[in-house]
Formats: sequence, C-alpha cells, structure tokens
Amino acid sequence: MIEFYRKLYTESEMWRPSFEYVNCPRISQEEQDWLERPFTEEVLNIIKQCDGDKSPGPDGYTMSFFKVCWATLKDDLMQTIQNFHQNEMFEKSFNATFIALIPKKYGAEELKDFRPISLIGGVYKIIAKLLTERMKTVMGELVDEHQMAFLKGRQIMDAALLANELVDSRVKQKLVGVLCKLNIEKACDHVNWSFLLKILRDMGFGNKWTNWIKTCISTVKFSLIINGSPEGFFQSQRGLRQGDPLSPFLFILAMEGLNSMIRRASENGWIRGSPANANRGNTMEITHLLYADDSLVFCEAAVMQIRHLRAILTIFEGISGLHVNWHKSCLYHVNQVTNMQILAENLGCQLDSLPTKYLGMPLGAKNKEVEVWSEVLERSERKLTRWKSQYLSMGGRLTLIKSVMDALPTYMMSLFPIPGNIEKKINKLRRVFLWQGNKEKLE
Repeated sequence: MIEFYRKLYTESEMWRPSFEYVNCPRISQEEQDWLERPFTEEVLNIIKQCDGDKSPGPDGYTMSFFKVCWATLKDDLMQTIQNFHQNEMFEKSFNATFIALIPKKYGAEELKDFRPISLIGGVYKIIAKLLTERMKTVMGELVDEHQMAFLKGRQIMDAALLANELVDSRVKQKLVGVLCKLNIEKACDHVNWSFLLKILRDMGFGNKWTNWIKTCISTVKFSLIINGSPEGFFQSQRGLRQGDPLSPFLFILAMEGLNSMIRRASENGWIRGSPANANRGNTMEITHLLYADDSLVFCEAAVMQIRHLRAILTIFEGISGLHVNWHKSCLYHVNQVTNMQILAENLGCQLDSLPTKYLGMPLGAKNKEVEVWSEVLERSERKLTRWKSQYLSMGGRLTLIKSVMDALPTYMMSLFPIPGNIEKKINKLRRVFLWQGNKEKLE
C-alpha cells in the first residue's frame, strides 16, 4: 500500500514540454499587491470560520484548540505566519500529512477504489485558508465561464442544466453530433507542479505569491493510515492533496490550460460545438463544459474533429500530467450517427448511448420518464431500511425522514418534474418508515 501511493505521488516524467498561454486573463498590479499584503486581523477570522471538529493531522490538534487557546497561541502563531510572509517558507514539519483511505464504492477491494483524503496539520491549515480566501477574490476574472466548480455565483446545477439544454436543442433541431464524457484519471494526484506554477505566473501572480504556493505544494510528506496507525514517510513530487483548502482552486486554474486549448480549437474551426441561443437571439457554439475533473466535449460527427480533440488531450497530458482514462471515457451519439465505431476508434474510448449521467443528473433523458427517478427511489429505500426503524424513536425516525426524503429528490426536482406516481411511492416510504415501529409490515 505504501509503495502504491509512493509511486502515485512520484513524477513519472523527467521532462515535459513547455507551453505558451496565449491571451491569458491576468490580474492587475493592484490586485497582485493586495494578495501579497501582510497578514493581520484576518488570521483570527479565518480560524473562527474553520470547522473545529474535523479530523486532526499529524500534530493532533483540531481547529477547536486554536479557537479556545487563541489568547495563549496568538503571539507565537502570528510570528510563524509573518515568518512565512517574509521568507516564503515554513518548517517542513508543518506540512506532514496523513492519508486516510475512503472507499469510493461499496465493496471496494483494490487500492484504486479508495480516495486518498489528506489530513493536514493545524498551522498549515490556517496558512492555506489565508491564501485560499485571498485567492477567491480574483478567481472569477481568471476562470472561464465554461468552468463552474467552486466559484461564487457558479453552481453545479448550472452545468447539469446547460448540458441537458444543449443535448435537447440538438435533438429537437435534428442536428447530428457526438458528446464525449471524459474521465481524468486520479486528477488531483497527477498535476505537474511546474505546469501549475507557470499558469500562475502567466495569470499575473507575483513572485512572492508563486513562491508561497510552491512552498505549500512541494514540501509535503505523506504517511499512510493503515488500521489506525501511520505507516511510511515519503516525499511528494506531484499532485494536489484532497483535503487541502488550496487544492480545489489550484486545480481549476490548472484546468484552464485545457479550457484555453479547446477554446482556441473552436476559434480556428477545428472543433464545432453545439449551438445555443445567447442574449438577443444570437447563436453561439458551446464546445465544452468543465466541472472540476468532470468534463464534457460537444462536437460534430466528423473524424477530423475527433482527431483534433485527441491531439489536444494528448498535448495537455504532456504538459500538465493529467491523463484521460480512455477505458472509462465514453462517446455518445446525438441523433443518428452512422460512423460511431470509426469515431470511437480514432478517439480511443468506449461507445455508449444516451441517456447517461452527468454530475449525478440524467443527461439526454426525457423529462417525464419514470426511469429517471428509479435511482432516487432505490437510494431512499436503502437509507430508510426497515431495521433502522426498530432502533429509533419516533423523533429519530422523523428526523431521518426529513434529512433523507427531503434531500434526495430536491436535487432532481430542480431539473425534472416529479411524476405523480413517484410522489406517491416516496410518501408511502415516509409513512411506512415513520409509523411501523417494530412491526414487520404496515399496509
């Protein structure tokens, strides 16, 4: 297990090609100076915002410790943070990290079926949160509108809604096309640091800020939690930690490289996306949607467009380290496409047919199909199993119903109207679970 994760976080290539980020959005000099200003009263505000009960890192201290003991720790902690501000580095022990393995699915047996969540120390978490809160203020102007993850004013529902509208529009207009759903393998764990730092410099971040980020991502050392005990101690050479407050925002900046390449291909006519009606009746083409590592690419059913897409993804892998898992990526036809097999062979991915799922929402399904809601019913039944009711009071059963039966359908209802018979089945599940108590069955 240790060797698996040691290899995962070891850079596999000694050399990667350089790149030029053309027409890159940049922050202003005033914003750069604001980002690099000294840390003052915001430190205490950051500590107050943190959840105090999350799992501690190798230092053993939760954020509740820093909140309660702030009067005692203030001078030493502020001196440490000011040292980081001036010298652009901190004690390497601050960045020691535990890896906790969380299964991605039921019955996970292989190591690739587990998600490595990083447990970081308290002092590093405070520093990372300080940088994250400052970075949030400029992210909106740096990240293209095709990316909809983690940013204020952009929601997961926007991506799911837009994807469905694009597919429905093409179906109604009887326009032939293809949809490629990409699976980026171990996305956060494979990001090349040199590529990421180059993106930051091109976007106008100053030397001090870039060195802060470099220190945060490059001084990491991991230990793996096995049966409750830390094992191994190895250096990281690539990747972003899942559990680090900085990681989500650094990752979407890295994905701006892919966004820029696809956008340039669209401008040159190498890839033609799906038409969408913009403001005032103007028609625009949307070639791709990115939500973190969940990516959709729309194009016409033409071999040359598929080859251009494959070339873009291969070049992006070379410069960034982010590899598309072609065995899990799928190509879907929209309307009748006669050369799907040839297109799939050129792209190197699997063939599939709509409807599928995107961001937990059906994609390409009819609004009033009952099958759309079958998974919601199955998940509700699993959550409200009969054995749970035997060990819960009336209040406990009521609380569980509200937390499960209200939350599960709400996400789907934001796009799809709930059929009457599905509503009756959900209400029956509520009623039976609430009133049956220890009884075996209640009609």
